[in-house]
Amino acid sequence: MTIQRQYQATLINLEQEIDGFLGAAFIDLSTGQSLAAHSVRPGFDPSSVSAAGRAAVLSQFELIDSLGTESKLIDILVTSSDGIYVYQPISHQVFLYIAADREETNPALVKTVVNRFLSQYNSNEAGESIQPYLSAVSRAG
Repeated sequence: MTIQRQYQATLINLEQEIDGFLGAAFIDLSTGQSLAAHSVRPGFDPSSVSAAGRAAVLSQFELIDSLGTESKLIDILVTSSDGIYVYQPISHQVFLYIAADREETNPALVKTVVNRFLSQYNSNEAGESIQPYLSAVSRAG
């Protein structure tokens, strides 16, 4: 199975497991491009948040790295009056963005399901320093 198919299968599984699922996408951190996306709400394109999500994830990696500790970025959780949004790195190259309706679920349930499905991607490199990668991204654009 190609990685894009694996990503797409994960997105469909997330839809089935998360009440209030709106959409999700795997995003390439270096380009901001969607590698796979899935939405259940017409007019909602999870790929459209890729640039903003990329900026949020990069800034949090920089923050964690600037602390000079062994800390690693686990996820970024954003809640609004109507939505729950999780940005979760699965490597220094890829992160998952997921959106859910806040009236139908809660952040803890979303994060629990996401963590269960992402355990199959044992390539989480967040424990390593992000600085060399951030320097490469800065030079590229």
